[in-house]
Amino acid sequence: MVGSLAEPFFVHRVLDRMGETHAIVHLANIPNVHHHEPERILRENLSVNSLVACAALERGVPRLVYASSLQAHSSPHDYYGRSVPTRMPEAFPIDEHTADHPENSYGLSKLLSEAMLDRLCGPTFRDPPLSAASLRFPWIMEDDRFRRHAPGWFERSSGPHRLWGFGDGYAYVLASDAARACALAAEAEFDGHELFWIVNPEPRSFHDSIADLIREHGAEVPGAERAIELGTIYDCSKAERILGWTGRTHFADFAAARAAEASA
Repeated sequence: MVGSLAEPFFVHRVLDRMGETHAIVHLANIPNVHHHEPERILRENLSVNSLVACAALERGVPRLVYASSLQAHSSPHDYYGRSVPTRMPEAFPIDEHTADHPENSYGLSKLLSEAMLDRLCGPTFRDPPLSAASLRFPWIMEDDRFRRHAPGWFERSSGPHRLWGFGDGYAYVLASDAARACALAAEAEFDGHELFWIVNPEPRSFHDSIADLIREHGAEVPGAERAIELGTIYDCSKAERILGWTGRTHFADFAAARAAEASA
């Protein structure tokens, strides 16, 4: 069924056609700050997200899985899409309790939608209440795109392939891992609204270790040595504990395959 989520009753019609539904996975938003003017991004994302969440609530769908973004925490571009200086986190490793500082309307739309779900999933709105998982994704890389670009990333330790640089901790998640997180979040047992970081544990360049990255760019940040000890900039242990999701180390696998080919 094709239609616009911005239409107030479209989600209801979809649910009518589907019948009994135990979860909605909501991935549809204006995808970043470069696609439209800032006011439209904020207005339409908030409108669509509220329509989907309220439809789930009103129709008694027990679980909503919402695709949030790393940019709800920190954005590489300002309100008008211009690059901004890197904002270092207040502490390492970054987790669900780290303070958020979105810089543009896209990141703000994600953060405000998370706040909306905090309230809509409370016990005062509906009995039985809605439960929701907000999944904070970094750059989502399609699997075939990873296979095309990984050789270049493996060879270079710096350059434009880094995209945003340390402003996003060189974070990525493979599309297959993101899809797995959505499926697990639809089935996991929890109440209310929960926020989860969904990030593959290694950075986007095989030559950079987490220790090298942090010591070069963020050694002064509290908790730096703890992040080095854990081997990650983004602590996804909550996703592992509640959802059963763990990120895989694709660059390490790629390096092993290269080594095997070289020795054959």
